[in-house]
Amino acid sequence: MLLSLLLAAACGEVAETSSAGRKIGEIYVTAFPGAKTVLVSLDGLWRVRTDEEWISFDVNGRDGEGAFTLWYASNVSDFVTSHPARRGAVVVESLKDMRADTLYVIQQGVPDGNEYASSTADGTYIEFADTPFATAKVCYADFSGASEADVPAIKAWLEANGIDVLAAVWTDAAAATLAAEYDGNALTHGGVLLAGLSEVPDLLATTDVPASLTAQVGGIAYSVAGFGADSSEEERYSMARTLLESGYDRPESPARWLVGGSFYYLSVMETGYPSTPSWYPSDPSDTAFTTDRYMQAANLVDCVWMTRRGYTPTYTAGERSWRADYVYASSSVWNAATVVEVYDAPIAAMTHRPIGITVKY
Repeated sequence: MLLSLLLAAACGEVAETSSAGRKIGEIYVTAFPGAKTVLVSLDGLWRVRTDEEWISFDVNGRDGEGAFTLWYASNVSDFVTSHPARRGAVVVESLKDMRADTLYVIQQGVPDGNEYASSTADGTYIEFADTPFATAKVCYADFSGASEADVPAIKAWLEANGIDVLAAVWTDAAAATLAAEYDGNALTHGGVLLAGLSEVPDLLATTDVPASLTAQVGGIAYSVAGFGADSSEEERYSMARTLLESGYDRPESPARWLVGGSFYYLSVMETGYPSTPSWYPSDPSDTAFTTDRYMQAANLVDCVWMTRRGYTPTYTAGERSWRADYVYASSSVWNAATVVEVYDAPIAAMTHRPIGITVKY
């Protein structure tokens, strides 16, 4: 109590006379709410404060070496609400030296392509335990148009882009040829492939219609499927239900999910943009969007639209181009994603553009 009174009494005077100090570090945290304990090694009284409403403390300062805990609120996004990454300043003020230094808290938001990390400045007087994150760089790809002879070039492209997990649609023979390049760390079924760079996927389920694989790699469950370019909307809806019921919707299924592949239906969210072509249905209730609406009603987030908010073609057939390829994420994965990319096709003959997502969890 005495310390609090001393700090309060000094507040007005020090706020006017303390000199600006330096940046002493950054703490990177996920979008989910939580807390961090920071150890401060200073002589004499010091205080901590912030103007950020989403950051709070257990104490407003201490005398000499001590610690404070900062709490940060949720920055979680969903289909309706999209929160960008945010950066808040925490001022650590030495009353003895009359100096105010700044510690920044960076909280993950909707993927913005930036790789944030915690750090401390040289010679600083603060310490905190940095949370170790697992990182997965995932690629969903349809290699239709490429041949088995293109496997070495495809593998080189995957390695150049640092892909950890590959979920792909191809032909049986080509998928098997590519799987052989992963030293046994790959599963195939009906032309669908799921490969881990450093570990064998743990198979959870397969289906024949659609051809699909569902497996777990690390802490994330993946489903990949190809619905076929010639399938009808009714067939696509049936296959989407089969895909989710075989894995994502099963009782006691894993918490983290990515579901994607070549689905060929239209995105209800890509209507009404200046770049949306005239042939594209404009009514969100159109039956052409039935399957996409079903997937999103299952609490899956369309990663491409959520980051691009526009018309994003990934496939060309004749004179028409649209997004035939999807990667959906569960809330737990979407709010751990840092980057979503739509790549140019690595092989000129390919008719699809791969989708990449980086998850830090």
